[in-house]
Amino acid sequence: MLTAPDWNANLTYTEFYKIKFANANIHNFSLSCLKINHMDLYVSSIPFKWKDKNLQELFEQFGVVSSAKIIIDKITRQNKGFGFVTMPDDQAAQAAITSLHGLEMEGRALVVNPSLPKGEFQKPQRTSPASSKKNQKEFKSEKHKKSLPPWLRKEY
Repeated sequence: MLTAPDWNANLTYTEFYKIKFANANIHNFSLSCLKINHMDLYVSSIPFKWKDKNLQELFEQFGVVSSAKIIIDKITRQNKGFGFVTMPDDQAAQAAITSLHGLEMEGRALVVNPSLPKGEFQKPQRTSPASSKKNQKEFKSEKHKKSLPPWLRKEY
């Protein structure tokens, strides 16, 4: 009988299911607990006429492609010019990055990079011009300040 693997074990899907179905007593076992070896790629400057199928065919030259998804605008139903590709083999993904990055397709130079998880990318913080001392108004009196509408008083 197979034993339950360590939660941080690197397993393939087949190894996972062999263990899961061999042991009838392991019920609370999920794929989210496992580190599955794959590389997600961010692809930008995709031609606007392309579909998911075109992106998948481009990357299949370098190895197996688990998924290829082009992001589509909900209103116009046109692709936004970027997408994501998942490849199970890291070496094939690196080969795809080095050969496809900068490649011109239909007049656009592709940009291919490893994608970052959602939480790792941080937008730069904006500074508000209203917070500086220069932009603050000085009022003649409290009566004059109260006679102005709230958006000119900067109360909010």
